[in-house]
Amino acid sequence: MWVRILSSAAALALLFGVLFWLPEWVIPAVMMVLCAIMVREFLGATGFIKNRAILICAVVFSMLIPPWVYQGASYAPANVTLFLYTVLLFALALGSQRQVTLEQIGGAFFASLFIPLALTSVLRVRMMPEGYYLVLMPLIAAFISDTCAYFTGIAVGRTKMAPGISPKKTWEGSVGGLLGCVGGMLLFGWIMNRVFGYNVNWAILAFAGVLGSVAAQFGDLCFSYVKRQFGIKDYGHLMPGHGGALDRCDSLLFAAPTIEFLLTIVGGMVLWH
Repeated sequence: MWVRILSSAAALALLFGVLFWLPEWVIPAVMMVLCAIMVREFLGATGFIKNRAILICAVVFSMLIPPWVYQGASYAPANVTLFLYTVLLFALALGSQRQVTLEQIGGAFFASLFIPLALTSVLRVRMMPEGYYLVLMPLIAAFISDTCAYFTGIAVGRTKMAPGISPKKTWEGSVGGLLGCVGGMLLFGWIMNRVFGYNVNWAILAFAGVLGSVAAQFGDLCFSYVKRQFGIKDYGHLMPGHGGALDRCDSLLFAAPTIEFLLTIVGGMVLWH
């Protein structure tokens, strides 16, 4: 338990340092490294890719997405790069003399596209007006929800949610995660109002807490489903007590795009002076 807590504290300190205390250009640079690690963890743990050339292509392609987003996400070069990447994957598969299957190509394509696109939602929120503060919302949705669900499940969890996918998850823990996430969002709003003098839309923050927690828990279950299908416990061993980077960020990969979509729709209605 203490290893898990200390590991989380160190990771959060590093995350806050990158998001708030270092120059903005450091964020996509760090995300490039995270994308490479998570894509490598996913493809390695599931055994999707045993062809080193395809693995390298998938990792490199995933690392191109954070700087692309940071530079403005122009779709013309993205379309060309995506087409060339697809051609390269099939060329390597053809050259393998049928040793590489369509399933493996699909796994590489999915991991190298979905993981960085979802993760860079955090970067896109950070680049929004008032994004310096709003970027906390996807983090609250993912990590506060996870933490509250975990401890509520330990304390009062009785009713299994999906025993065939994630045996330890309970409905009581899920409700605790949702309530904790809503509370975290409202606390964020209170701090922004009282400390930084922002006007706050409390209804949107509460709704973001509900929506973000549901998305985070759904993401956690999705990646647990993959684990059970391939018979693995963790995707990696980067964080003691947690597993790999993907084990820690699986909920964020669903919560961050959800919060980004919500903030895109409501515009400047969450925080304003």
